[in-house]
Amino acid sequence: MKAGPWLNWFLSTWQLVGRRLVAHWRLLSPVVVGVLLASAMMAGTVLYFDSLRDLALQFTLDKLPETDVNVILITEKGPTNSSEYDAVSGILTRWMDPLIGWTARSIERTGKSAVFAVAPPDQLDGPSPWDGDERANFIF
Repeated sequence: MKAGPWLNWFLSTWQLVGRRLVAHWRLLSPVVVGVLLASAMMAGTVLYFDSLRDLALQFTLDKLPETDVNVILITEKGPTNSSEYDAVSGILTRWMDPLIGWTARSIERTGKSAVFAVAPPDQLDGPSPWDGDERANFIF
């Protein structure tokens, strides 16, 4: 297989670069070390300030009473059976855990049914039971 002119050019260029690197190693070694140190410092700064932000948030949350730190997520979809509830709960968990999961000590899940009228069976066909306070819902 015959090498093309671009391959010869590529190899001769890298030979020249290699010779120059070897010839000027005393000049280039502080530059390489400086670039590595600068990169490490910049990466360390980002990590340091992220951890500092997290520590400040944790310190602030620890000073607050537990009743003031509750996070409430509400969905409007009304699950009608346990599989739909599991689907909605799974979506909330997938979104919540990466964002605030590290701050949660415990997770409480609740649900509330739609509001419905409460009336004795003999009044269901009569006037609307919504006139008074005969409304209820199930909360779990």
